[in-house]
Amino acid sequence: MAECRPRVRIGLAKRLVRPAGETGDTSYVGLASASLVVRLVTLPLTGAAGIISARIVVDETGVAGYALFSLVVTLPQLLPVGDLGMGAAVMDACGRRDSLGIEAARRTITTSARNLFLLGLLVVAVSAGLGVFGAWPALLGVRESAEANAAAVVAFCVFGLGLPFGLGGRVLAALNLNHLALLLQAGGSAAALAVTALVAQLHGPTAAYCVAGFVGMGLAGAASLVMAGRILGLPLLRDVALSAWPGRPSARVWHFAGPMTVVVLASSVAYSCDRVVLSHVAGPVSVAAYSAAAQLYGPLFGAVGMMGLALWGAYARRRGSEGAVTPADLKRVTAFFALVGLGMGAALVGFGPLVVSWLMSDRIEVTTGLFVAFALLLLAHACNYPNAMLLTDPPGLRRLAVCCCAAAVVSTALTIVLSREIGASGPPLASFIALVGCIYLPGRRMVRSRLHADRTPRPPAEPASEKSRTLIQKENHGATVRGPCGEPAGARIPPREPSEAGDPPS
Repeated sequence: MAECRPRVRIGLAKRLVRPAGETGDTSYVGLASASLVVRLVTLPLTGAAGIISARIVVDETGVAGYALFSLVVTLPQLLPVGDLGMGAAVMDACGRRDSLGIEAARRTITTSARNLFLLGLLVVAVSAGLGVFGAWPALLGVRESAEANAAAVVAFCVFGLGLPFGLGGRVLAALNLNHLALLLQAGGSAAALAVTALVAQLHGPTAAYCVAGFVGMGLAGAASLVMAGRILGLPLLRDVALSAWPGRPSARVWHFAGPMTVVVLASSVAYSCDRVVLSHVAGPVSVAAYSAAAQLYGPLFGAVGMMGLALWGAYARRRGSEGAVTPADLKRVTAFFALVGLGMGAALVGFGPLVVSWLMSDRIEVTTGLFVAFALLLLAHACNYPNAMLLTDPPGLRRLAVCCCAAAVVSTALTIVLSREIGASGPPLASFIALVGCIYLPGRRMVRSRLHADRTPRPPAEPASEKSRTLIQKENHGATVRGPCGEPAGARIPPREPSEAGDPPS
């Protein structure tokens, strides 16, 4: 009886996954809707946890301590490489586990975790080296202090060692459980708040406050690995924790990770230089207006991105199968994404000026045109995600990487030109033009060509003619072509009767 219990648990977990994996566009819309609902529900909770944590840090360390805390916790987010593209390889392998095999998915997870562990060790070594030479205060732009040095070193060490555990959310997304990963991320925010409160009770140093958020992220990733492991029947948490141990199985991942890293780098360049350009060509007022509007745009864009991520695993599972995505499926799910993006954009235009006016205490005038530009960019992203998620195999990622590099160049050039002419509305409008012209339209053509090729029937193989059979016999020096059991080719073998020992019939 004890041996049956794990199988029962795994079977129940698999049944939780199966409803989201049924064929038809309703599953795509259902997956995206579930992620959207959970994101919108958990967003106020995570926001409240962040605000309360910030209040605790201010009360315990003062304004200077909070400034150091803000610098340290946001600095790792500036690393543009993300997860080195390993999440792409993991999501594809787990999404196609039925065709590739569960062991292939396990090897991919182990190899990806090993690479992230090595990246984490590099982050630890660099941060510790900078700490030894006391370089962190100068890099952070704060006064010389041992506290700033220690806070940066400790935070980066915890961040680096926790990188492999971030794969847990990717595995759940590939299993059509992205909404569960979002819930666990919200639990990680609550855990970070609990760590912050505990440090405050113990009157800990600033460095202890800086690691609270990274500890919460690590716990959420570990919980995701445990949940995904129970579904797959694999010890994923142990595999990830021991991924760097010699002799662990490996798999090919860089054909996914390489192009995906280029996509992330190009996107970072395209969307991260807006404030710098505005500061040089438009002045601080435009930077403040853009930043205030971007604070409202950011969470909405994150929600759309989570919707798109929910499609990745479902698309990967059906790639190359009879239940592959059809043009009708793509049209309906794209229409759903467009409606969501349109609704979010309308809310941004309708309520954005009022919220920003209250946020800035009427000190800066933020025009409606700025929010219209952000709404257009949000709508373009929403329409692009269903197409982009279909290009997540190696050939598609390579083409997408080229498109993203072109978009980065076009967006940067247009941002410089438009920011001089129309101010703060220039960067989002430039990003909208670059996204539509360099990514969405080429990606749509690639997807339509791919779907047409998938639906084109292949002609059946023609039977060998008498002339070709004669040539084959001559090539074999007149020998009769025989089958694997010694019978003449084409001869029919009568079925063997099952024996008393229980052998299956032929």
